[in-house]
Amino acid sequence: MNQQQRIECFEKHLEECRKIWTTKGIEYANSTEDANKNFKSDEEIGITPIQSVSVFMNKHYRSIRNYVKDGEVKSNESIQGRLHDLINYSLIMLSLIEENEQDSI
Repeated sequence: MNQQQRIECFEKHLEECRKIWTTKGIEYANSTEDANKNFKSDEEIGITPIQSVSVFMNKHYRSIRNYVKDGEVKSNESIQGRLHDLINYSLIMLSLIEENEQDSI
């Protein structure tokens, strides 16, 4: 794969990530004012929003590790879908970190 092919690959997968965060993200938050509301609701049980996102990230990371080990996915979701979700949770964590930094100013 040359540089241009890799850029095209990245763009294709980032577009898939965008589709996910613009559909699932809106549905899960159930809020137009706070896109991260879904993760903040876990504060009721003593889990910070960043810890909540970390749990979701870890779930996908473990699945990806199993794929690396076994060479197959044992569920209906593709490995690409799991990677897209991990990318999106990473972006969500970045948004929570930025929100925390803005709140502390």
